Amino acid sequence: MNYADADEPTKAAMIQRVIDRQEITDVLMRYSRGVDRIDIETLAKCYWEDALEDHGIYVGSVKEFLEFIPQWERDQDTTHVMGTIIIDFDSTIVARTETYIRSFYNMPNGAHEMPRSDLPEGGRQELEVGGRYLDRFEKRGSEWRIAHRTLVIDWNRLTPASSCWDTPMYRKVRHRGLKHPIDPLYTVLLKGRGRA
Repeated sequence: MNYADADEPTKAAMIQRVIDRQEITDVLMRYSRGVDRIDIETLAKCYWEDALEDHGIYVGSVKEFLEFIPQWERDQDTTHVMGTIIIDFDSTIVARTETYIRSFYNMPNGAHEMPRSDLPEGGRQELEVGGRYLDRFEKRGSEWRIAHRTLVIDWNRLTPASSCWDTPMYRKVRHRGLKHPIDPLYTVLLKGRGRA
């Protein structure tokens, strides 16, 4: 139905659907921030307390997943990028999403039982993963959060690390990505504003 031709209750419902889509998208984006910064408080706000997480490497409660993340992500630099987001509503309080992702990891050789024989001892490797998050969102009260997540991995690539931080240009970088609470997100952008 065209918005211009709709009656007032239908227009209100259509506007609410747009708001709901944006709120769900915001949760997905905050997840990326939380996992890359290992910001457990931000991650916890993405899930309902009784949520279930099937991340392949971890299957269980979100409470235990939030304890697992700092151990899994330590000693590595990560970037989780969201792409296509498809949101289908089952009702006004339940939505199912398929979110395409690309994740980048720079980590010690052998991390997560993925050693490369072509790297020197102490070398680093880069892992790139393409996949999708299949989420069931629930709106409780006025807030959307993840009630169940399944990670689907479509492809991956493991290579020797190619990052180079010792060139003149990169030696001058003032704001390199770090973990919570010393990442520039917290010390520059959010400083004095409380948490995002």
